Amino acid sequence: MPDQFNKNLLIEYWINSPEKDFKTMNDLFNTKNNHWALFMGHLVIEKLAKALYVKQMADYPPLLHDLRRILVPHCRAI
Repeated sequence: MPDQFNKNLLIEYWINSPEKDFKTMNDLFNTKNNHWALFMGHLVIEKLAKALYVKQMADYPPLLHDLRRILVPHCRAI
């Protein structure tokens, strides 16, 4: 990530990043690889949650994978 905080660039990154993961999730689901499809679905949600975090908090998202900890700080703002 760049040294200087760029809110719009970060939001764009976190929104565009899961596109390939979403396709992979659907492909895995269609071939009955449900455990891996669920894993990829979690990644898609995590990346979109991080975009929302950046938008609401105007800060870098936390470096973790726990959806509750990513989403809870700004749930009241939604």
